[in-house]
Amino acid sequence: MTRTIEVGSLPKLPGRASKLAGKPITPAEEEQLNEVLRLVPAQRLKLLVKEHLALVSKPGKPDASERQRLVELNSAFNIALLEEIGLDDVYDGEAHRSEMYAGIATQVSGLKQLSWQVSFMNADGDPNIFRPYMYEGKLGLRNGPVHDNELRYVLSKAQKAVKICVTGAYTMGTWTDPGVLLPRYRKERPTWTDAWQEAQAHLVDEFATRILNPTVKSVAGIQVGGKRAARIQIDEPNATKIRADDERAIEVLRKSIVSSIRGAKAEFGLHVCFSHDYAPIAKVCAAIPEIRFVTLEIANGDPGDLSNYEKALRPFMDAGYDGQLCIGAFAVHSNEIESAELIAKRASYAAELVGNSSRIELAPDCGLRTRVLPVAVWKLQEMVRAARLLDQRVVLPAKG
Repeated sequence: MTRTIEVGSLPKLPGRASKLAGKPITPAEEEQLNEVLRLVPAQRLKLLVKEHLALVSKPGKPDASERQRLVELNSAFNIALLEEIGLDDVYDGEAHRSEMYAGIATQVSGLKQLSWQVSFMNADGDPNIFRPYMYEGKLGLRNGPVHDNELRYVLSKAQKAVKICVTGAYTMGTWTDPGVLLPRYRKERPTWTDAWQEAQAHLVDEFATRILNPTVKSVAGIQVGGKRAARIQIDEPNATKIRADDERAIEVLRKSIVSSIRGAKAEFGLHVCFSHDYAPIAKVCAAIPEIRFVTLEIANGDPGDLSNYEKALRPFMDAGYDGQLCIGAFAVHSNEIESAELIAKRASYAAELVGNSSRIELAPDCGLRTRVLPVAVWKLQEMVRAARLLDQRVVLPAKG
């Protein structure tokens, strides 16, 4: 059976942002919710939407309990939505987080949020914006491991296997301003560039040892009703920036996860995107046997000849990586709905390249937070339909 998984984010439930701003839900937002229910007409989704609409229709800004309920409803809805669509591994689409960077940075002491914004989109589409933080001193966890309460809630609601995402130390460190570290290393290094690289290396190491390691160790051990996370995915969209720094990346991942997962029941993996060259990260994955799956951005910018799949997967084969390859089956920076037939053709080609269809899994290229919810749903439905075509050995010529 071809496994289908989500990668990370989904758009926030329509009406949530309006309510937080003290504004009523808009007709366009209500129509998005109705469209999702037309696409996935499940009774449990209808009940959650009904409660959500009652909450966001109340006048004024929400109080603390209402804000918490907004998050819980969003989380429960996303989990139920992914399960009803038919995905095998589910999560709540970062409903408890504003986005992947802030989801950790807001919980870390020793950082100060800056006023300016950064967009890290590398393709045409809606920008993924975040406000970076600056290093002020030794990092620490403000209130213990970052995602514990979030995971407990997800496990309490999910009926299928749960995969939780944790933003990796390399990405956290390289997206954070070095702050006071820069003048320190500028005194010790011959050039500003050398000082910047050393300061960032220091930041990455602190995030790995002081933040990621205890966080990963904690989520790996959480149980709710005897159920644990089946997979823990380390998100490293900035990982391919390492280039010739493979050894440092290997060490960072080892510090982040390897020493924290002894006896863990979960399967560990890595998500990498924003890349045109996976060779560096393929070597890293092959060097760390604990990484049992890797999800890759491939479909974005697919020229139509499947060459992106050869280019992305060949380095993993050459490096000797033997884990699961979760191929980016459809683009996430476009509203175009790739057909199930096209997705199945991509997956069949990937399986031929690897020589083992059981190692190929289907996933979005990345999180879907930049799409409106009905578009995200439709894309995921086509991916699940593609998996069923593959299971039936029905791979038709790609449309168009």
